[in-house]
Amino acid sequence: MFGKGKPLEDGAQGQAVIVDARPGNLLNRHGERKWHLRVRVKFEDGNTTEADCEVFDLGLAAVGPASGLEPYPLSAGTVIPVRYDVNDRSRLIVDRPKMVADTKAAYDADRQRKIAKAEASLAPPLISASQSREDDESYLMDALMQAQTKGDVAEVQRLTQRLEELIRRSETT
Repeated sequence: MFGKGKPLEDGAQGQAVIVDARPGNLLNRHGERKWHLRVRVKFEDGNTTEADCEVFDLGLAAVGPASGLEPYPLSAGTVIPVRYDVNDRSRLIVDRPKMVADTKAAYDADRQRKIAKAEASLAPPLISASQSREDDESYLMDALMQAQTKGDVAEVQRLTQRLEELIRRSETT
């Protein structure tokens, strides 16, 4: 039964496409705005239904520090998780707890990626002082990867050219 107080636990999981989204005037105590959505769900058997529902957006209280990530923008064309009554598919609600969990997971993964990228930029070169860096293919490959990570296009081009020169030289000897 898709009863009051337990719709998320009782309802079947699905996904819906937002067809229309309008921001409301109501804010909750966390500053999250209530949105009025029109969604369309396509079920496994091919049937579809449209329904109106409401959901609070995912503010800082829901997902933590501002990350710049917005996996569920409340706009037309966004696919969002829903729960619906298997006995009356027109009764559905937005699965906000899943949206929050997905957003937190995306934020955590993005944070870990940024930390790893920053730590990689701090790594010392992997060659001995006696070797000439510009003649060491391993060094150039590492430097090229770091330049790509940093987005330094000019350095990527320079290092690529130097690697090509070394490869051509090794092929002729």
